[in-house]
Amino acid sequence: MPDTVVRYRAKSQQGSLETVDFSTVAGKRFAFFQLRDPAKMEQLKRALVASPMSQTLVVTTYVSGKPMLVTEGDATTEMLLEKLALRGEPLEKVVPSKTIDPWKIRSIFGFGGQTLQLASTFMRAKTASQGGKGFWKHIDSSIFVFAAANLTANVINLVYHQGEQVEDVHQQRYLKQRVNRELAPHLKDGEAPLDIDDNRQALRPQEESHGPLDKAKGFLKRHSVEVGELGLRYLGAVGLAFPVTGWKSALTNKQMPATHPAKLRVYAGVSSIFGKTVALTSAIPDPYNPKPPTVLDHLREKGSFLAGGLIEITSFSALAYDSFAHTKGTKNGLTIGGKQHRDWLGGVGASMFVMGYIARLWAKFGERNVNMNEIYAHVSDTLAETPPEKVPQLLANTAASLTEHFQDKPGLTFATIYTNLANDLTQFHTRSKTPNALIYKANNDKKPTALPPVAAAEMPANRVVAGTAETAPLAPRHALAMH
Repeated sequence: MPDTVVRYRAKSQQGSLETVDFSTVAGKRFAFFQLRDPAKMEQLKRALVASPMSQTLVVTTYVSGKPMLVTEGDATTEMLLEKLALRGEPLEKVVPSKTIDPWKIRSIFGFGGQTLQLASTFMRAKTASQGGKGFWKHIDSSIFVFAAANLTANVINLVYHQGEQVEDVHQQRYLKQRVNRELAPHLKDGEAPLDIDDNRQALRPQEESHGPLDKAKGFLKRHSVEVGELGLRYLGAVGLAFPVTGWKSALTNKQMPATHPAKLRVYAGVSSIFGKTVALTSAIPDPYNPKPPTVLDHLREKGSFLAGGLIEITSFSALAYDSFAHTKGTKNGLTIGGKQHRDWLGGVGASMFVMGYIARLWAKFGERNVNMNEIYAHVSDTLAETPPEKVPQLLANTAASLTEHFQDKPGLTFATIYTNLANDLTQFHTRSKTPNALIYKANNDKKPTALPPVAAAEMPANRVVAGTAETAPLAPRHALAMH
């Protein structure tokens, strides 16, 4: 599990600091100072190491051309914030901004809409049979199956509302190769870079085996769109067009089940099935795949999910219209207090469902995520094969490189990456557990010496992503396409 990092940012644009992060490395308090103005770095260093802050400067590196100071000390977060404020560097805690989640909005509208539709199925006239027996005699089975299946799907979407989550194996291999290029020149004699296809995480102690419930939760999280958004909603669409009361006889006679008498309801169900089938062909963009994308790949990545949603908007608009316009005085209308009404409950419910699908137009089908624990393990095991005196600076430089790569991921800050790498090193590769040194099999008689920090403008070639297939076979596909 990633270690907790607390971030503060400068209240003023006039100071030398941009952000300060606090975390715990091997039980010690660490702070990470991102400077806005490199010219003030030495002045800030002197202030940090002096009393009363009394910080030990662990290492200095650069992130996107800006200095990053890593310190360790006994001073509390509150005390450091107070002393920095007295120096004209007031800071405020960063509160993650709340974003509008289209998946969650889609689920909320759907949940409300299907609840209304489900309620309407129990309000049909008791004097008119719905074509079924027993439980189904006076219940609109077509809407019931549709609403119940979609309600279940909405629960899944509300819990796992991030879309399909897939491990990004190609980006992971690319990052491992990038790390190997950067650290290879510093490996001890006789050591070779680790194989990028190794599973280094598996060498760490694993969590206890999960029970069936945990495995089911994990499956639903990875496949929430396929199970909920497509699978269960497929069932609902089939039940809408082909009432469940006719399924048994159709199976017995080996024929298609009878369609619902209401033509717009059949259209809604069948066109929804078509829309879901189109959406089922969707694919998550895979920019780090070394295989160039085809035209079909582009269509699946950018068009299928959107087209499927547009088709379903028309489907359930038809269902809403049918409920408002064609149900009064029929067995599909509402009976309230002995009086018949048009199915306004079902109409409002279907309209809310349409609004949910409109919100889904802005949702992603899914995302590819790098297994960061595997990256941390790969980097840590590679750093362990470099000379001990170089480890502190190499650790910081590698964390900076990864931070620049993940600059569009707010949660993967330098402090987060450094903390996880450092904790892995101290847990699996340090005898003395000395957080200041972070040295593989540290020799207490040998004081670690730091490599000179490397500014962005002075980065060696192996800190730069190569742009040819020969030097970077796992580079993003858009980079390969330029040559």
